[in-house]
Amino acid sequence: MSLGLVPTMGNLHAGHLALVERSIRENKKTIVSIYVNPLQFGPNEDFDQYPRTLDADRAILSQYDTVTLWAPTTKDLYPLGVANAYGITAPKAMAQHWCGNSRPHFFDGVCTVVFRLCQQANPTRLYMGEKDYQQCTIIQGLIHDYRLPISVVPCPIVREADGLAYSSRNQYLSPAERVHATQLYRAIQAAQTTVTNGEPNPAMVIQTCQACLGSPLKIDYVGIADPCSLKPIDRDIRPNDRLMLAAHLGKTRLVDNHEFHLGTSRAAGTH
Repeated sequence: MSLGLVPTMGNLHAGHLALVERSIRENKKTIVSIYVNPLQFGPNEDFDQYPRTLDADRAILSQYDTVTLWAPTTKDLYPLGVANAYGITAPKAMAQHWCGNSRPHFFDGVCTVVFRLCQQANPTRLYMGEKDYQQCTIIQGLIHDYRLPISVVPCPIVREADGLAYSSRNQYLSPAERVHATQLYRAIQAAQTTVTNGEPNPAMVIQTCQACLGSPLKIDYVGIADPCSLKPIDRDIRPNDRLMLAAHLGKTRLVDNHEFHLGTSRAAGTH
């Protein structure tokens, strides 16, 4: 019997449900895990503040007949305790750039918890959102390197009507910040238009993108990654290269990305 696993930290939104519904279409049964993983949070990050909405999440998932909600405890996943847990280290070459530069602990924590979730759930397929493209790519490598009999299914970014990628952290934004947050999508659109119009130079495309990101956003990174190695490219832009960007807006960190298409004005993500 095929089994899909959708690993989440809860506070479910339309982006999560796109993964759930993809899994329902492709599997007899689907497990949605909800666990706020302490290993992927660093000091002074939002582990304590991260929204925990288990009752509401359970109500949302109750509409799906073939879906089981799994909310493991810390003892379930880390029997020796978080401090004594045997961890998995993400490959430095893939983890050191982009989010790994400002959150060096993050991908080790994600690899460790996803590996343990897969060990216990034993899924046929693992559903990951491309909104966190670096995370998705690293997890694909993890599954391959450990020869786990699991297919990783990357799923497209789901966006709100104004282009902002769905994220549980969007609710941290004030109404005024929410308006400014759309700068990320406008930057993506401008970058894709520049490429569509024939500009192959990554430095010029990055410059166009940065010009769209003004105050009060504080840029964490803007760059273009090779879609497989995740390294910043030092060559002309090719199809499937990824625009990678992150910015701080007040207390909220926003992350987004876009797959470049050459010779087309194809929109970024889905609404």
